Amino acid sequence: MQNLSSILLLVERGDQGHHALNKALLLARHLHARLELFLCDTERYSVARPGGKRAAEESLRARVAEGREYLRALRKSMLVSDVEVGSDAVCHVSLRTALAEKLRRDDIDLVVRAVPAIPDGREQVAIDWPLVASCSAPLLLTRGRPWHAAPRFAAAVDLQDRQGRALSTAITAIGESLSRSCGAELEILFAHDGSGAEFAPEQLTTTLSAIGRAHRLDLSRLQYLDGEPAEVLPAMIAQRDFDLVALGKPQHGEPSELCGSVAAHIVKASRGDVLFTAALPDTARTRGRSAGASQRLRRGLRP
Repeated sequence: MQNLSSILLLVERGDQGHHALNKALLLARHLHARLELFLCDTERYSVARPGGKRAAEESLRARVAEGREYLRALRKSMLVSDVEVGSDAVCHVSLRTALAEKLRRDDIDLVVRAVPAIPDGREQVAIDWPLVASCSAPLLLTRGRPWHAAPRFAAAVDLQDRQGRALSTAITAIGESLSRSCGAELEILFAHDGSGAEFAPEQLTTTLSAIGRAHRLDLSRLQYLDGEPAEVLPAMIAQRDFDLVALGKPQHGEPSELCGSVAAHIVKASRGDVLFTAALPDTARTRGRSAGASQRLRRGLRP
C-alpha cells in the first residue's frame, strides 16, 4: 500500500464541516501529508441567467471568488504550522463531476467528507452513494467523533464480494497502513455465510490460515465471522465501537441497490469514521494470479 501523502477535504460550511476539518488535520499530522481544502459551490450554480452568457460567466466568477475568500479565511483560522495546506474553489453543477475532475488533475491519495451524525433511534441519514461509488481515491466519511485515546480500527472484508481478493487485499493494506501511522490497534474482520466445504468446521482452520498467508496477516488479529456479511459485520462493528472502519466501495448501481448494500449497513452501524477503498489496480497477469489465488483460497490450500 502506497503512503497516503496528499489529503483532500471536501469543505462544507457550518459545524459539520469544521468537525471534518479537525479530522482531516488529525490524519494529515499522523500521515505527514499535505492537506488541500476543496470547496465546490453547487447550490448557486446556474448556466442560464438574465443578461445572457456574459452575465452567467460573471456570476460564476463572483461565486468562485467568494469561495476562495471563504477558504482564505478558513486557512487563517486554522493556525497550523506543521501541515502544508492548500485550497481550491469551484462553482459547478455537480459535486460528483467536480471531484472527478479534481482527482484527474491532481495527485490525491485520500478524500475526506463530512456526514451528519445519526441520532440514536432514528433512521440513517442520506449518503450520496453514487459519489462514494464513483470516487477514484479512497474516501473517508466522518461524523467528527473524536477517536479513543488508543484508537481502534477495523478492516471489514466481505468474502462473498464478487471483486474478490484484489478488493480484500486493498482493504487490509489500507487498514494496516493507517493503523501503523495513527498508532491504532487493528482488527481484521472476514465475514462469510459458512457455505462451501472450505468453511466446514473440519476445514476452517486450514482456510483461515490460507487467508492469513494470502494477505500476509498476523493470524491473532484475524477474526472470522460466520453469517451473512450484511448482518454479522455491522453487528460486530457496533459492538466493538471502532473509531475507523475500512471496507470496500460498493460498485456502481442504482441508489436503491447501494442503500441496501453491505457498505450501507456498516455505515448505519458505525458511530465512527468509515473509509471506502477500491480494488488495487492490476495488469492482466496480476488478475490471473489473483484469480488463481482466490481459487486456492476457496479450496483452503496454500497460495
